Amino acid sequence: MIPAAPRTLGRNAFFAGCIALVLIAVVLRSLGIDRSLWIDEAGSLDQAQATHFWAQAQNDVHPPLYFLVLRGLLHVSSSFVFLRGFSLVCGVGLVGLTLYALRAHRLAALIAGGVFAAWPGLVDHGKELRPYSLWYLLLGASLLLAGAQWERGVVFRRSVLLAFALIIAACTHLLTFPFIVALTPMLFWPARTAGPRAWLSAVWPVVPAAVMLLGWRFGFVSAPDKMQEGWWMPPATVHQVVWSLNQVSAWSDIGWLYNWGQRTLAGSGSVLATLALLTAILTVSMAWVQKRAATQCWAYLSVAALYLATVWGYSLVFEPIVWHRTLLPLILPLGLSWAWGIANRKSERAQTVGAGAVAIYVLLALVHPVRTASVPFENLKGLAAQAQSAYRPGDCLVLMRSLDFALRPYWHDVDATQPIKLNQANPDPRPFEALRERLRALPENGRVLVVVREDQYLTAHHERLDALLNDVRATGREVRERWRDGLYVLYLGERKSGQP
Repeated sequence: MIPAAPRTLGRNAFFAGCIALVLIAVVLRSLGIDRSLWIDEAGSLDQAQATHFWAQAQNDVHPPLYFLVLRGLLHVSSSFVFLRGFSLVCGVGLVGLTLYALRAHRLAALIAGGVFAAWPGLVDHGKELRPYSLWYLLLGASLLLAGAQWERGVVFRRSVLLAFALIIAACTHLLTFPFIVALTPMLFWPARTAGPRAWLSAVWPVVPAAVMLLGWRFGFVSAPDKMQEGWWMPPATVHQVVWSLNQVSAWSDIGWLYNWGQRTLAGSGSVLATLALLTAILTVSMAWVQKRAATQCWAYLSVAALYLATVWGYSLVFEPIVWHRTLLPLILPLGLSWAWGIANRKSERAQTVGAGAVAIYVLLALVHPVRTASVPFENLKGLAAQAQSAYRPGDCLVLMRSLDFALRPYWHDVDATQPIKLNQANPDPRPFEALRERLRALPENGRVLVVVREDQYLTAHHERLDALLNDVRATGREVRERWRDGLYVLYLGERKSGQP
């Protein structure tokens, strides 16, 4: 139990704060919601539109629930803004659910709601055609229900709701499994002295989701280690974990703020970075450095620690899954831990300092996402426009791995060009032999357009791109870079004017 919120936080002030946080969540997720799709979003769209939906779903690593939802939404509208709106609703829903669930503890509710409304990673996923915003909503709901069980005792209705939330999460993302591993001790701990019947009553909600996850993993989706082209995530080294946590904690956004301040604000980057560091230290100290913090504070902190340990441990034993979006669920228990810890402070001044430190850190971290909200993560729209404008009837269009569905949202009839599709990570030589046949049959004035994404797959197999471009050169065509933007490159192979 925590003490009442400061006297200054009355019912009307709490209600106004809730309205403000919901509006902030909506506005932040609306900024840039109309920007270009990136390749993972194009992949979601391709899977949702697949003629043989279930067969294609078995070739993915994610359970199909989100793609079924997206498939249904496509019957209403094909607008990308509309389709992304589902993720926006899930992101805002997480904020509203947190404020409602913690309404009896107003300061804790506003702190946790503020973190979930404005944390850069949650904001970014709240405007994407990806399953993550839905997944974070379900994980957040599970944590809030587990917290209610911890505080007020096990109630069967809450257990049913918790089981349902975890089942839906399991149908959304396989990494619900390490989350369940991390959540189970929190469910078990209050009943640890009450005997086996109480243990079963406390932890049974995780069982249906765990069974469902095993079914998805071993009976339906493609395992990462079975993917023909290999798994794309880098090894789970200490460096990779630190890099991922740097993204999750928004410290990378603080780094951008530092560089921007040094360049444009008379060298004030050091001041801004120092302020961010001090507010981070204040947040942690106000939440966790106290003699008798609320037990929920430590319970949520243990969930975060166990989740990180489980994901990292799995990565070391099986296939690597340490990435910023797979570790972003850490912010959910951490945000709740900060909220309970700060609200537990007996001094009204300490509560105010802690809440202010959280708010200042989040505001500083938001500068980068807000300033770059309209800049696409990957400019598929620009790539499609360049490739389509460069293509002429009779040209040979070559698309490296995944770029067929990546171009399709903006170049709807790209398949009518009969492109050659090459997977640089697949050792099968037949597609490359088909390309050579196509090149030999190409008219003298025919050109070759090669569209490339310089990702991990290409980095590991760059020799195949080099071989492809050499094959084009062997036909007497000069190859040059026509366009480049971020990871994307458009190569053009054509004979020089007057060349036989």
